[in-house]
Amino acid sequence: MSTVYGAVRFVASKAGKTGLTVAGMVDVYQITKLTGASSQVVTDGLAIEIGQGLYGYAYGSADTALYAYLAVFTTADTTVDDTQPAVWMADIAEQAALTVVDGIVDAILLDTGTDGVPITAAAVDAILDEAVEGAYTLRQLLRIALAALAAKCSGGGTTTITFRDLNDTKNRIVATVDASGNRTAVTVTGT
Repeated sequence: MSTVYGAVRFVASKAGKTGLTVAGMVDVYQITKLTGASSQVVTDGLAIEIGQGLYGYAYGSADTALYAYLAVFTTADTTVDDTQPAVWMADIAEQAALTVVDGIVDAILLDTGTDGVPITAAAVDAILDEAVEGAYTLRQLLRIALAALAAKCSGGGTTTITFRDLNDTKNRIVATVDASGNRTAVTVTGT
């Protein structure tokens, strides 16, 4: 069995509402991952006040392999005018694994933690300039593929077919073909 932790924030007049009655505040439902069937596993549970209007609940009999869990936090306090969504987290071991994955993703994205800025231009250049096939880089192969798919083409019906770059400034693909259109020689320029 695992423990899952849920939380909700109650707000009154745009500020976290503290001092609410926590007895009978939480109902917990488990949803079978395979079928979607649900059943209530906690009725009128005792929440804990964490602070700044945040209230939590720990359900210690969770089977996170088979079930997902949802909680409904309620209060009879009529001054509460907003309830911010409940959040569920898995037990500490599962959360540690998620933290490791999140750390890896942050490292890949070079996330500053404030704006989610993706990888740097230098990192993108390094990826695009990595050799993919032979000496051709990903950047060069994209240019060649774009010429074949979307740029001007000339020489149809002759023995030489030429595909230009999108700006029509250079030949990207020059192919010698036989009478059936089979390519017998190809020169590509990705630079």
